[in-house]
Amino acid sequence: MGFTTFLFLLIGLLIEIIDGFLYLIDITRDSIFPDYIFITLQSLQVFFPLLAIIFSLINCFTNKKTTKTSKFILLAISTALFIANLNWLLTWFVY
Repeated sequence: MGFTTFLFLLIGLLIEIIDGFLYLIDITRDSIFPDYIFITLQSLQVFFPLLAIIFSLINCFTNKKTTKTSKFILLAISTALFIANLNWLLTWFVY
């Protein structure tokens, strides 16, 4: 169950890297990508850390093999990424 948390975090980070490259290409080529691509990528960046939080909480209450420190670190990283990406997504709709 702990591996799925890492997997969702890695997928979320990979989508952030792809979003960064697409944004860099977009600003250098005078907006060649439509806005819905960036909104979709931002939404996925919020969704995958949310899944990581859910699976990390499930792991905290069910898995007794891992230490409490590693459970807390996974939960803290997942929560930080979720809150940061949710902030970006909400500011996207405000401006």
